[in-house]
Amino acid sequence: MFNRFIFVCVSFCGMCVVIENHDAITAADTAAEQLRIRREKEVDAAVSAARSKVVQLEMEEEKPGVEPV
Repeated sequence: MFNRFIFVCVSFCGMCVVIENHDAITAADTAAEQLRIRREKEVDAAVSAARSKVVQLEMEEEKPGVEPV
């Protein structure tokens, strides 16, 4: 994880102060991780649905008295 900082310039004394916005960064990273996990679950569900259709088609082809084309 890269360190990210917000730079805030303070007008008095002509100094710049670096403030790490840790809470905002953590929230953004958490939201991104939750989105990744949700998309991964959606893909897994789609793969599972496709696999069950293939298994069903394979079972139909294996029925006795029906020759595969």
